[in-house]
Amino acid sequence: MATIMLVEDNLIYRELLRELCEMEGHEVVEFARAEDALAVLKNYSELDVHRRHQHIDLFITDFNMDKMNGFEFIQEVRSLDDMHHVPIVMISSTAKDMRDLLRIENVAFLTKPCPNSLVLTTVRNLLKATAPRRGEAPAPTKFTAAPESARPSAPVSPTPAPKPPLPRGPSGLPQIPPAPAGKAPPPAKTPLTGKALPAGKTPLTGKAPPAGKTPLTGKAPPVGKTPPPGKTPPPAPPTPLEHVPPPEEMLPPMPPASEEPAPPAEFVADLSRIDDNLKSSISESHELTEFLISRQKPAGEAPDKALSASSPVANLVEKILDGAMRRGASDIHIEPQLGAVAVRARVDGVLQNLVSLPPAVAESLAARIKILCSLNITEKRLPQDGQFSWRGAGGAESKFRVSTLPALHGEKIVLRVLPSGSLGIKLDALGFTAEELARVRGILRSPNGLLLATGPTGSGKTTTLYTLLDSINTKERNIITVEDPVEYQLPGITQVQVNHAIGYTFEKILRSFLRQDPNVMLVGEIRDAETADIALKAAVTGHLVLSSLHTNDAAGAIHRLLSMGLPAYLVAAAARLVIAQRLVRKLCPHCRAPGTLTPEETGLLAPDEAAALAKIWRAKGCPACHGIGYVGRRPIYEILTVMSHMMRAAIVSDASPEELKALAIREGMVPMRRKALQYVAEGVTSIEEALVVMFV
Repeated sequence: MATIMLVEDNLIYRELLRELCEMEGHEVVEFARAEDALAVLKNYSELDVHRRHQHIDLFITDFNMDKMNGFEFIQEVRSLDDMHHVPIVMISSTAKDMRDLLRIENVAFLTKPCPNSLVLTTVRNLLKATAPRRGEAPAPTKFTAAPESARPSAPVSPTPAPKPPLPRGPSGLPQIPPAPAGKAPPPAKTPLTGKALPAGKTPLTGKAPPAGKTPLTGKAPPVGKTPPPGKTPPPAPPTPLEHVPPPEEMLPPMPPASEEPAPPAEFVADLSRIDDNLKSSISESHELTEFLISRQKPAGEAPDKALSASSPVANLVEKILDGAMRRGASDIHIEPQLGAVAVRARVDGVLQNLVSLPPAVAESLAARIKILCSLNITEKRLPQDGQFSWRGAGGAESKFRVSTLPALHGEKIVLRVLPSGSLGIKLDALGFTAEELARVRGILRSPNGLLLATGPTGSGKTTTLYTLLDSINTKERNIITVEDPVEYQLPGITQVQVNHAIGYTFEKILRSFLRQDPNVMLVGEIRDAETADIALKAAVTGHLVLSSLHTNDAAGAIHRLLSMGLPAYLVAAAARLVIAQRLVRKLCPHCRAPGTLTPEETGLLAPDEAAALAKIWRAKGCPACHGIGYVGRRPIYEILTVMSHMMRAAIVSDASPEELKALAIREGMVPMRRKALQYVAEGVTSIEEALVVMFV
């Protein structure tokens, strides 16, 4: 193990280099500025050898830095007494002539971007070349503490060899001469405060290091560097410990020169919780690896080439979309956070982690998605909305609705997966009971009236409405829809999409619909009183109107229309059917486990409900369900019909939602609560899922 000082002003690249060195078992002391690192080195060189527990074995530095650049830093390092022969690795993207730098002993130069394997190989070779060979006197690079009785009366410091002045090279880089021999060095100061450093304090912080910690880093030294606390070393004069390199067979295998660079360490670590196929496909993207390492466009590259269809970021977007679609995601969230970009997918109504990406890729990732949607990639201050289509590896086409939101650490992007192609679901496969299916079919044969689907976002309202529409789609009917956006495409139906940018709104489109001689109209959502008024008037003038509302239950939909200011007589005359619905996750049949109700769950149920659930099933998790415990979802319906004289009279008399619900139950409506508990008893879902439906 070696101690490496890392000087790099770029945070992301500094973190990558630190991870690479720590993977090799080395201890890393890192700085963002060369002047801070140099101040620590000068302060540390003033410490007496008996207070030093470790020494720098290797420097890794950048060239282009503010104030003091890497070349000047190396010159200053070489002027220090104990740093004459410490190897140095400079990694930089500079195009300057480095011949003067390469003349300095034990300095290697690497050009950015460079593969991780090349960095590790260079570090290993330099450390191995400077390690003392067997039979030779070890270099004074590491010292160990000795007992007070065994210490000499005065500190002994190694005498530096005379150094010739360094000439100025043809590149014009300044040559800082070494400190004159015998001249007292300046008083040791801390880099943070600039004050004189008291004896025995840590150079970096200016405080006394804890017992057993090293004065340079303030951390515990590696095993073998200092004796454990409580044990006294044998009384012997202080002898420098020989730095013995690990045996050759203990070193990690060296990759061949033709091997592709490995992904960044932190990038691979963040893939630990992702689906195996997606993890391997991203980690094998060598172009993405190079992009994350370089984080800049190659010289002479066009500005838009980095975001082209063949760029590493475009490949990353493809892999994220493919991985999310294979899981059956309905939404994809790309969320820049402090230190990472979280990518999550909503599967069966619940967000799951897909992958965590380095923050360096956030801006390019957002720009690539904006290009797919034809959005303004330079606008990062305001939200934007768009759509795009994507064809996966299997040939299936998917459509995505995209929303961007400027946030603290970057633009958050949400991609909503829109159904594409034909519906593929029949009315009898929706999950209605036989009695409910007969009631729905009877009302669909009505020539006019209003049919509403209610529930929160993501409860399957659109799928239900399109399935009802598809069941009555015949050549004898003229069917027109207005949506925002169009999700399913049905043959033989005229579908219109809202465009708010040009004032093409629901209200304007609905007024035009009435002049198109429609038999059936589908309004994507009733959002305001004006849209509701047009829909209800169309429903009482000979048109069958289908639409949706956001309410908790079926009776609440009637009350919502009345609260919009619509006349009660118009609501009673137009309404025919209200379908309230939820989606509950189904237990994985491969790993579900039997169980019983907890006291807390029993307290939330009525006595007769708890008695009917003597045996329940709970989610466990297995490879078939990705450890979630659930696979797929099942709808739960609550169907209220407005066909009886009593129901219409209750609406006209402004009955409360509770009164309407009680009347509907007497007329045959099965409430969602009862259905949810029935699914729990049958082992279809868990009590946790049922409680969500029961108490929304």
